[in-house]
Amino acid sequence: MARAEFLMKYWLRDELEKALSKVANQPVRVTCAGRTDTGVHATGQVVHFDTKHNVAWQYEPLDDVAMNTAAQFLLGENDFSAFRSSRCQANILLESSRICSVE
Repeated sequence: MARAEFLMKYWLRDELEKALSKVANQPVRVTCAGRTDTGVHATGQVVHFDTKHNVAWQYEPLDDVAMNTAAQFLLGENDFSAFRSSRCQANILLESSRICSVE
């Protein structure tokens, strides 16, 4: 796994855990299923988490049009240096995204 992919994977997981912990009003750890091979994307990504007590969840549909619009800002070459470990020895972490969509 490339260093930028590794850092982005754990950054996304951490952000998801923060959001779920806020909604559940308790610490939440997630277990993600997925692959990071070249050409593999997150369609149908599965995430599992447990809570210590029952939590009432209210489903509200996401605004996929707004999310897709925002995703377009990830296109092109991006510098992910801010997401790397202080022990990372790469001079710069540039990644190029050609397609980014939310369906």
